[in-house]
Amino acid sequence: MNDVMKKAIVFTFCIFTVFIMQAQSLYDRITATNKDGENNYVYVLSSKDSLRIAKDKIDGRECLKIGPWQYSASNIDESLSHEVYFNAKEKKKILLINKREEVSLGMDVFVIENGKISFLGFMPVAAYTREDSERMDYNSILPYVSIVKISNRLVFSFETPLVVLYPLGDLEEILDGRNVFYTYSDGVMELNKN
Repeated sequence: MNDVMKKAIVFTFCIFTVFIMQAQSLYDRITATNKDGENNYVYVLSSKDSLRIAKDKIDGRECLKIGPWQYSASNIDESLSHEVYFNAKEKKKILLINKREEVSLGMDVFVIENGKISFLGFMPVAAYTREDSERMDYNSILPYVSIVKISNRLVFSFETPLVVLYPLGDLEEILDGRNVFYTYSDGVMELNKN
């Protein structure tokens, strides 16, 4: 093989590697530090950026507040839990809010970018797991979520053996967690099953 061919192959490999690195990026789960009290969560994203989420009750319903923005439970029996993901390269935060009544019902997904909060969609999915060595139940999917951006698409996958789609609904089904993921692209949240 001549030198020109070797250089062309190395150059092509380098370009391909850079393209792949640009096309895919992981969102990191951010751990809250409860600096402002028991129900006030502070997420430090960088030395210049943080996110504060306050948990409160209004008219007996749980709610989450980020600045003037507020998310309220549908009724007084519904409890809320949340996770925050951050991608430094994209400068975007993803907020997942799990809804639970007797069982976990799924989660609403929001993106926070440049101070604006936008709804991406609802994922009717729960983890079919055992908590504290009790019986199997429909629990929060939040501890098992991974988010990756691939090209122009967000991919939400689940790192748990079993998931429940449409908990307590007519279309309810229990599936292998590795075979279920959601994608968000062009304003549409879509369920994918292998």
